[in-house]
Amino acid sequence: HWLKADNFTRLLTFLAQQPDAVDELVFFTSTTHAPLPLKEVARRAQRLAEIVPQAQQRGYRVGINVLTSMGHHEEDLPHSLVASWPRVTDPAGAISRGSFCPGSPELLDYVAQVYTLTAQAHPDLIWIDDDVRLMGHMPIRVTCFCDDCITRFNAEHGASFTRPTLVAAMADAPTTERDQWRDRWLAHNRALITGLLHVAT
Repeated sequence: HWLKADNFTRLLTFLAQQPDAVDELVFFTSTTHAPLPLKEVARRAQRLAEIVPQAQQRGYRVGINVLTSMGHHEEDLPHSLVASWPRVTDPAGAISRGSFCPGSPELLDYVAQVYTLTAQAHPDLIWIDDDVRLMGHMPIRVTCFCDDCITRFNAEHGASFTRPTLVAAMADAPTTERDQWRDRWLAHNRALITGLLHVAT
């Protein structure tokens, strides 16, 4: 409703006819769930910079939902971000082509630019969507076991795991050892998500 001027005008007209129904508007940056090319993000951010003040002047509190930071799942890939950065990877080595590893320096730079462009539209709030997670990036479930994550984890703990041996350590090792590696892996994952949120804010 906001990308095209006529649609946005009709939306505001409709809302004006329902003065007690809505006091806040949140504009979603996209309707598909894989990250957009940065050029398209910039185009949409420029449009949002035009309409956010229009809505604010009508008394609405206005937000922007950044629907994709790292990506939810595989959707509309031909029109999504094309990059060679690591994708989220499950314990068996399968990937989601629509979701990037949140520890990738290239992705973090992309995310910083996305949120900078979004903030320049001067919304009252920015909503980080729930793609910022390490579970359920269809068609895979548990992530991220990409080669870069294994390398980072090894460096953090002076270890030399491969993906299969790390998975085995967290699944098949004696209980105390298994729990220690699971706790360390959870701390590693928390740091990945914290790092992405840090650059987004």
